Amino acid sequence: MNDDGASAGSAPFRVLFICGSLRKESFNRKLIRAATKLAPAHFQISESISIGEIPHLNDDVARTAVPEPVVRLNNQIRAVDAVVIATPEYNYSIPGVLKNTLDWIPCPVPHENPLRFKPVALMGASIGNFGTTRCQMHLRQTLLFHEAYVMPKPEIYLFRALEKFDADGALTDQATIDLIKAYWPALQQYAGMVTAMRASGVA
Repeated sequence: MNDDGASAGSAPFRVLFICGSLRKESFNRKLIRAATKLAPAHFQISESISIGEIPHLNDDVARTAVPEPVVRLNNQIRAVDAVVIATPEYNYSIPGVLKNTLDWIPCPVPHENPLRFKPVALMGASIGNFGTTRCQMHLRQTLLFHEAYVMPKPEIYLFRALEKFDADGALTDQATIDLIKAYWPALQQYAGMVTAMRASGVA
């Protein structure tokens, strides 16, 4: 992580990345690595368990015992100040494995789900010309049910990802680098606004 935007004695700002791709060297995992390196020094960034560990949603199972990977993910979400979902777009929408994960989080008691009132931000990379715009719109709709607070802007839709990383997987696109540098302080400010609203009883 770099030192840009960090002041002396800044309190840690804890962020959890959830990757919507299972592929080890996916462009979204490369985007996560790049964004982590570009974060201010006082950011504490971690990545969630692999969502590939989470079984298909079955309400019979949920009402008996929540699967252990779901419990671990929920605990990871509760422990941070904000969540960032970095995901590809599949067939104009959300990857099935990510949608399954989001469907599990509020089970079996929706109002106890850890994404409720949690600041959430989105980013995504794809090889196409439109980034992940449609996927992110569908994610915003899904997260309405969770009552999560999704940051409206900045938006990161990394398109033509094949052209934006070098052979070692490092992000080379300066426009995206600059956007990520602006993204992190915006997320912290947005999370602070959410906290203030909840403290005042507005939210």
